Amino acid sequence: MNIDPNIHRLFRFVKARYDILQTLGRQLLVGLLQLGILLVIARQLGPEGNGTYSMALLLPMFASTFLSLGIAPATVYYLGRTEIKASDAIHTNLFLAFLISFIGILILIPVIWLFGGPIFPGIPKALLWLSLASFPLALTIQLLNSVNQAQKNFRSFNRVLLAPPAVTLLFIFIAVYLNDGGLVACIAAYLGGQFAGLLMVLVGLRRHIAGLPGHFWSILPLRKTAPQLLRYG
Repeated sequence: MNIDPNIHRLFRFVKARYDILQTLGRQLLVGLLQLGILLVIARQLGPEGNGTYSMALLLPMFASTFLSLGIAPATVYYLGRTEIKASDAIHTNLFLAFLISFIGILILIPVIWLFGGPIFPGIPKALLWLSLASFPLALTIQLLNSVNQAQKNFRSFNRVLLAPPAVTLLFIFIAVYLNDGGLVACIAAYLGGQFAGLLMVLVGLRRHIAGLPGHFWSILPLRKTAPQLLRYG
């Protein structure tokens, strides 16, 4: 049975508008959740606690953005053009996330150890060390979620981006209102949000990940896909 091409065009038009509205709604909701996090911390720990929380997370957030090396947009580009397979993209991005995280932590450890005081005056080093654990989590989420974006799986893509701030807000509310927690508890809540985001992206990509264990350590996909993604970045 042949379907009128006009119906196909109408369907694509409606789906494109729905995806745009879904993404805009997600951005608005993420913004509200992040605002809620700051308001809860400011109300319970004061403006100084709010500033300390934000400053403690500045280094890992900057590192996860700067050291991503453009791999995420490269994944969207090549996977969208079907020049690489989704399973190869996940395999390569996992490997690169582990490698970059290892190198990044080796760089950030002496930075915190030697220059944590001058760069972040008034920020306890314990908070900087704890927040450092969020760097590999955020980087891995970013690289893996690009596969969802490339495949136009915006439902999973948006869920992954919503999970960290939503879970962080919940944990911070529990920590500071119910347990009278401090900044360490708030950073721990942020880590819990990042773990939730990682779990969400792994669940969303489970169909592609199912076949990875057998050839995860194979270098054949990496020899082609890794240089391709890194050159684009």
